[in-house]
Amino acid sequence: MRVFLKERNLILFSLVLITLVFLPYVYLGEDVHLRLHDNMDSNIVWVKIILESGGFFLSPAAIVEQVMNGIPHSCVWGTYDLSLLFFDFFGIFWGYVFNKYLMALIGFLGMFLLLKKHFLSDTTPSFIPIGVAVLFSLLPFWSFMASISGLPIVLYAFMNLRNREVNVTNWLILVLYGFYSSLVLVGFFLFIVLTFLWIADLVRTKKINYPFSFGIIFLLIIYIISHLPLFWSFFYDSGFVSQRVELKTGQAGFMTVFRRLLLHGDETLGSNHAISLQTYFLIPAIVIAFFFMLKNKVPNRKFLGLVIYIVVSSAWFAYLGWDSALKEKLMLIFPLDIRRFNWLQPLCWYLLFGISLSYIYSLFKNKVIATVLIMIVFIFQFIFLLKYQEYNLYENKNYSFRKYYAEAQFKEIGEFIGKNKEDYRIISVGIEPAISQFNGFYTLDGYFPNYPLSYKHQFGKVIEPELKKNMGLYNFFHNWGSKCYAFCSVLYYPMQDLISGEPVIEHLDFDYGALKEMGGEYIISSREINVENNREIRLESTFEHEDSYWKLYLYKVL
Repeated sequence: MRVFLKERNLILFSLVLITLVFLPYVYLGEDVHLRLHDNMDSNIVWVKIILESGGFFLSPAAIVEQVMNGIPHSCVWGTYDLSLLFFDFFGIFWGYVFNKYLMALIGFLGMFLLLKKHFLSDTTPSFIPIGVAVLFSLLPFWSFMASISGLPIVLYAFMNLRNREVNVTNWLILVLYGFYSSLVLVGFFLFIVLTFLWIADLVRTKKINYPFSFGIIFLLIIYIISHLPLFWSFFYDSGFVSQRVELKTGQAGFMTVFRRLLLHGDETLGSNHAISLQTYFLIPAIVIAFFFMLKNKVPNRKFLGLVIYIVVSSAWFAYLGWDSALKEKLMLIFPLDIRRFNWLQPLCWYLLFGISLSYIYSLFKNKVIATVLIMIVFIFQFIFLLKYQEYNLYENKNYSFRKYYAEAQFKEIGEFIGKNKEDYRIISVGIEPAISQFNGFYTLDGYFPNYPLSYKHQFGKVIEPELKKNMGLYNFFHNWGSKCYAFCSVLYYPMQDLISGEPVIEHLDFDYGALKEMGGEYIISSREINVENNREIRLESTFEHEDSYWKLYLYKVL
């Protein structure tokens, strides 16, 4: 046991364990089931579009022609980030897998270093920071950049700079994080927290900490470079008005959201972009540690600071979800979701977990018993995390990479049409437009959180007659609009199942004249459309393939 618990051996074992968790991506290959929402229906495809439109060095002022008759570079992908290079080198699927694995390794290394050096005492045995780091690294981090998994390593660099440790490693970490994370999703909120910490230090010491100050400024400069397309559209493209100005979000119960953030680490039942999975093992350990800290009158300022941050950021998120009018006013000032301080919570929860286990360990006179108990907690949390790995969570309710994108089937559709794809435009009914985009088709519809308001209005004319038959879809499009889809009133969202239960769409009341004016020539539908009731379209052919979920109908707009 003593040999196993040596730090070097534990680190090697941890790396092997993390690698084993990611092996299903390797042996399942493109048959692995991936997250659909904000992943296969968007982010993965956006990267492919950018790479095929010019790649990593595409001009920030470029117009991407494949979607929506041409939208700015920043609307498709607003950053020059390292993930683009990995996708370009490994291909889309294996680039995705490599990015996910790299995120886990970064999370492990960062959490271990941060806990060991800045949050735990020197008497804490190595198995505690290493075990916590493994568990943090196996969180189901959203998508494929290190915005959340990289927070421990970037905080490690800033804590070093705050301690006036100026070396190349700290600056290199800031550079890599700036090119491998999102300013909009996490970076902006990290800056606010660091600024408050800088102000607190200034008030306490009455001195400016120059290394810490320069670190904050340096990361901001790196973000400006890495997010140049986004800054270009914001400051230089004065004619661009985003559809986000019409964004209106629905209200949610304050206590419902607040409780879910505190107990489960996600915002709602359907949204888990920054999930921390603290419910069953982290919270009990933290509560036990807090009880004994109070009983023994041993306050821990970092522990209390992390608890306060989690509670306040959860309340802030829940309040703005409830008071949507205030949220919309704030978004006019800051063109991003100002609630996202909760995206820093996974970092906070696992730092609290490490501090708590270290304190609980110190209470035991018999260190063997303490070690065994903590190891048991680690094992149960590890098993819990396995359930939430992408390939397990979506195995029975989502799509495999291969059959979702259906490349062979869409190749047949392209060959049947027989024209250069840039010479015509399509829309999709009953399937995500991302599938057509992935296969190189030029689409009038798409999922983009930021695109010209004028285009939303133009496309809205096409689908308005159909939207008016379903007020749920009508409000969804007009109040949110990020999914600029060819909605069908008799389809459930997310669109695969017919509400009526009938196999045929009897009436698809689009404004086909407006569709043709935009260049729309074809409709790809996952459901048959009754052409007798829709004389503006003609069925060209049907397509089925063993490597596809879809039976697809190709219609020509007459």
